[in-house]
Amino acid sequence: LTVIMHDMAVKHPKEADKMKRMLESLTKRTEDELVREAAQKVRRWMDVGAAVFVSPEAVPYFKAGGMANVVGELAMVLAKSGLKVYVVLPQYQNLDKSTVQYTGKVAQIFLGRHGHVAGSIAEKYFEDVDYVFLDNPYFADALYGQSSKEHESLRAAFLSLGALEAMKALNIHPSIIIGNDWMTAPLMAHLNSDRSLYKRDPHFSQARTIGWIHNNGQDYQFKVGRYQNGVDLLGNLGLAPEDYGWFIDPHRSDLINFMHAFIRHAGIIVPVSPGQLRDYVQTDDKGGAEGFRHVFIEKKQARRLFSVTNGIPLRERQRGRFGMTMFDVHTPEDLQKFLKIQRKKQIESRIIMAEEYPQFWPASGGRSEYINENYFVGNLVSRITDQKGIQYVVPFVRRVMYSGRYPDVSFVFAGVGDPLLMGQLNALIYEFPGRVGYNNDFVSNQKPLYYHVYGIGDFYNSFSMWEPGGISPMEALAFGVPGLVSDKQGHKSTIRSIYVPELARITRINDNEPDFNGARFPVDEYRVDRTVDYIMFAFDRLYAAWKARNENDQWDTLRAHALMSDNSWEKTSESV
Repeated sequence: LTVIMHDMAVKHPKEADKMKRMLESLTKRTEDELVREAAQKVRRWMDVGAAVFVSPEAVPYFKAGGMANVVGELAMVLAKSGLKVYVVLPQYQNLDKSTVQYTGKVAQIFLGRHGHVAGSIAEKYFEDVDYVFLDNPYFADALYGQSSKEHESLRAAFLSLGALEAMKALNIHPSIIIGNDWMTAPLMAHLNSDRSLYKRDPHFSQARTIGWIHNNGQDYQFKVGRYQNGVDLLGNLGLAPEDYGWFIDPHRSDLINFMHAFIRHAGIIVPVSPGQLRDYVQTDDKGGAEGFRHVFIEKKQARRLFSVTNGIPLRERQRGRFGMTMFDVHTPEDLQKFLKIQRKKQIESRIIMAEEYPQFWPASGGRSEYINENYFVGNLVSRITDQKGIQYVVPFVRRVMYSGRYPDVSFVFAGVGDPLLMGQLNALIYEFPGRVGYNNDFVSNQKPLYYHVYGIGDFYNSFSMWEPGGISPMEALAFGVPGLVSDKQGHKSTIRSIYVPELARITRINDNEPDFNGARFPVDEYRVDRTVDYIMFAFDRLYAAWKARNENDQWDTLRAHALMSDNSWEKTSESV
């Protein structure tokens, strides 16, 4: 209905206002709830009609990082709110092909010296979203798998140009096309370049483009030598040579940089948190613009730079965990009920984790005596990488354990990644049997363990060196777990800090922040020992509040603020 009303308004612009008044009248006067709800949704989005996300990953099909959550979950929420949404993905070869429906249509995709290659088009309708898949065993072979630099660039070109050809084949006329990170740089370039036939194609002539930046780190820019084994990688993108300029790295002319082109060509750029946006325009340091500050400043001055905070399926998480959500809390009595349920479920999860998940406790007979209601439990669910600050976690745990000041503190970690860092976490298991647990594995949000490993915590550890969005602390807050996090980008938008006097001079936080739901600390990336000092100051404030939980209400206030932190996708969709 949204698309129909949008197309009618475009075809008959003089009648558009009358259509809108008709829909507004229905929302106010009809007694039929279904009609009223449909009218509200169509009116909200009829000026847009349809939007297309193009991404290398999206839940529930393919996931390597937070981008998959943002694309897949936001698309579902927008679709449920009345917008017609498509998500275009490569059909990687690990997908069960019987779960999708092939359309019988084939996209012919031009890839430079490789000529035209075929992309079979398949579809799947799931949770109100139309997923479109591009199948080719060579160019949709794997999500970020090891390959040559030319092949990595060809994956990006296949996805970008294949998405455009699929939209033409399926007769999709989007008002908005959303690219995600460097792999969609060719998509943004073709829709921005006057020399590209795609820009003048009727399917895209009215489309506006948004470039969603999930990670702008140096390792995520696709910054490589332009010529690989004698091949000019830019020659495979289907662009006129006059349009190669923005694909050249702004600091080294012998390199290409797909993220630079992505940012330059996109109509609007969207970082995944206000904190990340601030750093993009303030610094070129790690975690900030990383060489593109001048570009972000230009975008901001042109009013083409906006932030949209990441979100989580908050209602689903809390309803599944507690049988109620923050949106059911209307009185102080409701809040007390919520806190009691949260505490009860936390204790239940601790019993289960201590007794039924032996993979966490190999050094203590497959169980733990130190995960119960009398312990202050820190948890972490993360990729095990330097970026996530695991190199700070290990010395922090040792500092806590060997100090002798915290006999009632224990830790539970989950995740996979760098083998060296995983080895350091494993060493903690045997160094502190039963007080440190680690599973050496990814935790799926489709498994009960997901709810337990988040739900057991009193404080959630996220020590990232940089953090564009920070989805895992949002998940922890939904389970009522305050955050102990680095004072970085997305964390500053998610965790509002308790006052830590020893850090006030650095963080400039001179009082409890409004609705404080954790503690933030600065990171000195050149001094691990100094960063651990900072972590300890913040940790001490949370620990002190927990120890005094029967004497004053500060700890319950932290828990309440965590539970009542609205990081829902519905809130994000309002920003969209």
